[in-house]
Amino acid sequence: MYRLAALILSISLLLVSCQSPSERLDNTGGNSSVTTIADTTEVITTERNTTTEEVTTEAETTENVTTESVTTDIETTAPDDFPPEIAQSDISDAMLGLYAQNAFVYNSTDDVLLGIKGEGINIIPASITKLLTALYALQAVPEDLVITATSDALSLVGKNSSIAYIKKDFRLSVSQLIQGMMMPSGNDAAYVLAAGVGRYISNDQSMSATDAVDLFMSNLNSYAKSIGCTGTHYSVPDGLARENHYTSTHDLIIVGKLASEHPLISKYANTVSEKVYYKSGQNITWNNSNYLINPNSEYYSPYVNGLKTGSLSGNNCIYVSAVINDKTYLIGIFGCSEKNDRYDDAHLLINAILESTKEAGG
Repeated sequence: MYRLAALILSISLLLVSCQSPSERLDNTGGNSSVTTIADTTEVITTERNTTTEEVTTEAETTENVTTESVTTDIETTAPDDFPPEIAQSDISDAMLGLYAQNAFVYNSTDDVLLGIKGEGINIIPASITKLLTALYALQAVPEDLVITATSDALSLVGKNSSIAYIKKDFRLSVSQLIQGMMMPSGNDAAYVLAAGVGRYISNDQSMSATDAVDLFMSNLNSYAKSIGCTGTHYSVPDGLARENHYTSTHDLIIVGKLASEHPLISKYANTVSEKVYYKSGQNITWNNSNYLINPNSEYYSPYVNGLKTGSLSGNNCIYVSAVINDKTYLIGIFGCSEKNDRYDDAHLLINAILESTKEAGG
């Protein structure tokens, strides 16, 4: 599906120093009209003696917000020929105006890296971690496997996490848990999934959630190596800042390409809102945390069809999948101090791609 050798040989790169932008293309047109809702309302209804619970969430109100320090002195190893130097381009010029500390633009169709900002390694991925969590889970267990949320799994969810509002004894399929990670960026969905998969592959349903998640993460890191990742180590399934949790531009391209090509992940990455019925009878409406795919948002882009948002204190990021002139582009934006900066950066790079393809006659 994806050959590391082809990626490395075709990658084009310009290293740009991580500096604050001196000039900036303004895409916001003023103050944001996007409304976030900090609290949610639960409505309990009874139908045919069955209690159902409906919770409408506004995604990413507290997604992975933490004051926990992030380890920055991790030693990782990039491939010997990564990144190569390339000539100046319009896209790499546009990167001078980014808020992000790390960014890249990759033409997935032609297998070419068009530009990069930052050193390209030791990227803290926040909730973009959930792409690899989903990929590993989907190759480890059937997507229709039903997992019961346990209290010890839910107790592992960090304070102020973005959640999908999964409670003890709720039963969800693997595909629903992935939907809960991809749309409202639920850290609870990530831990319930990791614990459930860990117990399944160990054939031990009595295993503690901590041990099950540890087993899941160990196998996930082995899976990452098997698909060609050379600079990634994840310690948690949700991306909330922990020591020894990092990735690289090289590896994000591998993961992003696989995720964007997976029918289940790509489906939920491009679903704005959906009412979901759990296997245990409850129902919930999940909204996608990615404003770029929402036609009602001022940040909407008709070119974008995914992929994932992430937020940590001082590290807001987004991984964008966009189709422009029948070609798929993966755009990674990491290290924005403000949440909406990542959307401005995304529009800046999308506009640069449009201008580049126009000049090339595409």
